[in-house]
Amino acid sequence: MEYQRLAQGQLAVTLHPKLPAVDAYRVAGGSLRADPHPVEPTCLVYSPARGCNLTAAEAGLSWRCAVHGHDAGVSYEISLEREERPVIGFILDFRMEHSGLRLGLGQVHEAEGFQLVHVELPRLLSACASDPGSRLVLPTHGGRRIDPARCSTGERTHRYNWVRDAFCQVGIAYAPGVAAVLELESLNDWLLSSVYALGSDACASFGVRMVYRMEAQEPGLQFPVHRPSAVRLVLLATDQNDTAAGWVPAARWLHAQRRNPNPDRYAERFIYKVFVGKPGSPSEVSFDAALAGVRRRFHLFDGAGQVCYLVGFQHQGHDTGYPDVFTVNEAAGGAATASPYNFEPKRPFGFTRIMMSMMTNAMAFDQEPET
Repeated sequence: MEYQRLAQGQLAVTLHPKLPAVDAYRVAGGSLRADPHPVEPTCLVYSPARGCNLTAAEAGLSWRCAVHGHDAGVSYEISLEREERPVIGFILDFRMEHSGLRLGLGQVHEAEGFQLVHVELPRLLSACASDPGSRLVLPTHGGRRIDPARCSTGERTHRYNWVRDAFCQVGIAYAPGVAAVLELESLNDWLLSSVYALGSDACASFGVRMVYRMEAQEPGLQFPVHRPSAVRLVLLATDQNDTAAGWVPAARWLHAQRRNPNPDRYAERFIYKVFVGKPGSPSEVSFDAALAGVRRRFHLFDGAGQVCYLVGFQHQGHDTGYPDVFTVNEAAGGAATASPYNFEPKRPFGFTRIMMSMMTNAMAFDQEPET
C-alpha cells in the first residue's frame, strides 16, 4: 500500500491509503506515531426502525471509503450503506496548515430517516513503549503524564467541563526533538484517551469523538450542532530530549495562544444568575419575580446595564430536556411571560434582548426597566 504524504516546510504527515487515519508525523529530525493499528472509524447513527441510537454495525450498515487527493490535503469520502444504498455520507478532510494538520468533518448527507450522531477516530496521537522517550500528557487536574509502559489498560472520554476544566479539549504528545498539541475546536466534541496492548507492545493514544448531533434521551430531540467538528494538530520542533520535561515546549505554545476575550454583551454590565427552578421544584422564582428583581437592581445600581441569566428557564427546571432549550418552563410563567415583547420597557431609549445560551442552559436578557 502506498501511503499518502502531506508536507509543508519541515512538517510532514503520512496518511493511510484506504482509511481516514494518520500513520506518523515528522518535524525536522523528530517523529511521532499517530495510529499504530488503523481501523474503520466508529459511527453512531439514529435508526428510525428501532427508534434509538446504534453503531453503524449494530444498525446493519456497511462501510465504504473513497480517497481523494487535493491541493491542500486528502479527503476520505465515507458512505454508510444499507443493502448497497447509501443512507449516510460524510467527508473527513485532512489538510496541512502552517503549523501542522487540520482534520474536519463535513458534507453530511442523510437518507431514509437515518441520522448521523457522531464519528469516533480513536487514535490521532500515540506513544508506545517501543518508542523510547515518547509520552502523552493530559493537562487536566494539574496535568498527568502517560507512560504506556507503566499505565494500566483502559479508555476514558473527556468532555468539556465549564466548572472545573479549561483544558480537557487538549492533549499533548512528545518524543525526543518533537512535540504535538491536539486541540479540539468545538466544545461539543470529546477528547478520547486509551492505553492498550498491541501485540507485545504497550501503547497510549489520543483520539476524538466528532459530534454532529447532540445526543438526547429522546432521539427525536437530537439536532445538528451549531459549530462543525474540527481538530488541529500543531507540530513543534524542540531541542528538549528529557523524558520528564518533553511536554514543556507544547505547554509554552499553549500558554501563548490563550486569550480571555469577553463578549461585548458583558462590557460594563452587572452579570448574575437567577435560579428559576429545578426538577421537583420548577418555579422557585417565576419570570415575573425575576423581572421585578432586575428592576430593583436597576435602581440600586444607579441604572447600570445588566445581564441576568435565568437558570432553569426550560421544561421542568434546571437541565431538564437538554439539549432542547427552546421549550419554556410553564410553571415559571410559560412562553407568554418569557416573550421579549412582555419585557419591552416604556422608556424610549430602553432595550431588551433575549439570548438562549446552549452551553449554560440559561436565558439571558439585558433590561432597562420602566420607571
